[in-house]
Amino acid sequence: MKLSEKFTEHQVASLMSDDFVIVNDTTTLADAASRMTAAGASSALVMRGEEVAGILTEHDLVRQLAKGIAPQQAVAELMSGQVMSVAADAEVHEAFQLMLAHGIHHLPVVDKHGRPAGMLSESDFRKIDGVAGLLGMATVGDLMNTRFGRLPPASTLEDALKQMAASGERYLIVVDGDAPAGIITEKDVVRTIGRGEAGLGIADLMHPCTATLRESASSAEAARLLREPGVAIIPILGSQGELVGVFGEDELVRHYEGEYIRMLRAVIVAQSKELNENKFYALVNHLPQRIFIKDAKSVFVACNANFAADIGVTPEDVHGKTDLDFFPKELAESYRNADRKVMDEKTSITMEEPYVSPSGKQSWVQTTKAPVIDADGNVEGVVGIYADITEQRRLLEETKQLNWALRAISLSDKAIVYAKSEQEMLQAVCEAITSESRYLLSWIGWKVHDEAHSVQIVASAGVASPYAEGLVVTWAPGPYGNGPSGLALQAGTTQIANHVRARPAFAPWRERAAGFGIHSSAAIPLKMDGETVGALTIYSGDEEAFDAEETRLFEELADSIAYGVQARRTQAAYDQSLRDVAVQANKLERALEESLAGIGAVLEQRDPYTAGHQQHVAELAVMIAKEMRLDEERVRALYLSAIVHDIGKIQVPTEILSKPARLNAAEFALIKQHPEAGYNVLKKITFPWPIAEIIRQHHEYLDGSGYPRGLRGDQILLESRILTVADIVESMSSDRPYRPALGIEQAASEIANMSGTKLDPAVVAACTAVLKRGDFVPHILALD
Repeated sequence: MKLSEKFTEHQVASLMSDDFVIVNDTTTLADAASRMTAAGASSALVMRGEEVAGILTEHDLVRQLAKGIAPQQAVAELMSGQVMSVAADAEVHEAFQLMLAHGIHHLPVVDKHGRPAGMLSESDFRKIDGVAGLLGMATVGDLMNTRFGRLPPASTLEDALKQMAASGERYLIVVDGDAPAGIITEKDVVRTIGRGEAGLGIADLMHPCTATLRESASSAEAARLLREPGVAIIPILGSQGELVGVFGEDELVRHYEGEYIRMLRAVIVAQSKELNENKFYALVNHLPQRIFIKDAKSVFVACNANFAADIGVTPEDVHGKTDLDFFPKELAESYRNADRKVMDEKTSITMEEPYVSPSGKQSWVQTTKAPVIDADGNVEGVVGIYADITEQRRLLEETKQLNWALRAISLSDKAIVYAKSEQEMLQAVCEAITSESRYLLSWIGWKVHDEAHSVQIVASAGVASPYAEGLVVTWAPGPYGNGPSGLALQAGTTQIANHVRARPAFAPWRERAAGFGIHSSAAIPLKMDGETVGALTIYSGDEEAFDAEETRLFEELADSIAYGVQARRTQAAYDQSLRDVAVQANKLERALEESLAGIGAVLEQRDPYTAGHQQHVAELAVMIAKEMRLDEERVRALYLSAIVHDIGKIQVPTEILSKPARLNAAEFALIKQHPEAGYNVLKKITFPWPIAEIIRQHHEYLDGSGYPRGLRGDQILLESRILTVADIVESMSSDRPYRPALGIEQAASEIANMSGTKLDPAVVAACTAVLKRGDFVPHILALD
């Protein structure tokens, strides 16, 4: 029987539990907990008369009790309402997809009359014969939870309640040092409340760890253990017997979900011609992905419900239509061009592309298209699957925007330190801020203590600088004082005005701003000795240009500007201003480091098998550099380069990064592009060090056999040569998707063999000394 048929040949009634608990909506939490404990149930249906009013789970009880809700409270006020249910005669896949799509763990089952007939839980899916085949060759180390909660034996029930509610975990591990001493689950907490034993300590409530596994054990073995009585959670031990993870029903079902989705994708491509069959429709119709089939002329043949909902029609209305019926002409033509490429070349493609719904909503999607080929090898059409990636692109854009702000502030700080006069400093700051096209205009103005409460603009720069010429702004209430700059001067607080032209108070400047494409502004007060004396105002062509982090950075810059001005006006304040600028420079350096670390974290979210790799390489590289007695500035540059040295892998598909086998030639060629891609990401950011070039060269070898440019000898920066050796050692001594860790000794032997031909002998010697002393300990990496 095919794997897909295991989910379609079983009805819900064959898996559900029929000894479920029913309570009415006036039942107290304590009474509900007692009845659930007596029945061994993890949830209860809440009835109001003869109708199902809600569902109460162990998770709900723990969350509410952690908030201090009294056990005598009625369940009606705390239950989860709007209960979803499934018919007892429905096929299992319908229930599985419903639970997957809505993130629910318990699903009530009703009979043909709509009356409660049973309860279906995640663990029930393991009752299907052969479904364990979904686990494949995965080990418990691949699937285990490494973010589990820990408690010392001396903890109280209240401690457990608070930690479970905060983390959302359904169990905690009681640890004695690094060893598991016991387990406490939501069921244990509910049982305690139900029996009125809330005063007991954790040591009295926990149950012992009856089964443990090494992280190299197979997940099939874990699944077998979970079937044994009393085994709900399995602590996973590392090579030294230390607690490294936890494996339970949640981990098992999460893996089923991923494998189930991958199975369905394969079925979609392989059986796309059979879309007229009801069972196939049932398999794809409720998947969160959008799925469609077109014929050889790019005419829609069929689609699933989510695709149809996106374009505001029913699946039946899509049949016989083309992209031109639903999307703008230019966008539709791009879709059809991709169809032709797939069919002409008989190849699959994955791409990121814009998407505009008929309602006008704009988003970005990642689309995979594959040809539909008959038994004779003829192309009959194309199948497509896409998912919304708007949020991922937004996060990348925010990182880019933050880098723009950091670059502007870096240049501004230099101007504050090195400018010879106050006027030169203010002008240089404005020019630094507008050096990137993101900011159209920046000006600095001082309060004038005249009858009109005028503002004198003393410096400005940017492509929209003519806007500031003759600009009338005051620092008193009135038509010209109620704009962002005037309010900042009056209130002494930052004024962020996204969509500024839509604001009634901006009326005096609206037409003028429209002529320069201004859509948002940030006005930051400049203060000296606690008094607001001026303002820094920045304009952007983006409607929502200034977020909280960007605003914070510009507020720090405004403080630096004020200090710089004050220093030049008073010799006594001058020395202090230098110290303040140094502080700001340190803040900027920390901000740069945090920004780089954040970029590295985004990459590691895409490639969990190498989570921490960049940090570990950075640690070893610093040890080598110090062994070679490099100065502090070069060591700092090396560290910052190392923590993002693989940033270029952001353009590599996740499937390749985490592939559990060696890469083929085409895949490795794509990987080899990452040093150049990393260089292109960072080259326009002004760092005090050649970070972009260090990253670009970290796969070059002395004999010219490296990539991407085949540099030789002294053409390669010393920092890059150090980074190359550290990268090799850390990679060999850590686990990879396609092999376990090879160990320090083999890594040391490998770099020794490459010394003088591919690797710098001085660097190899320094690294060998570090390894022999045991200063560097390999990090065994695991999925978080």
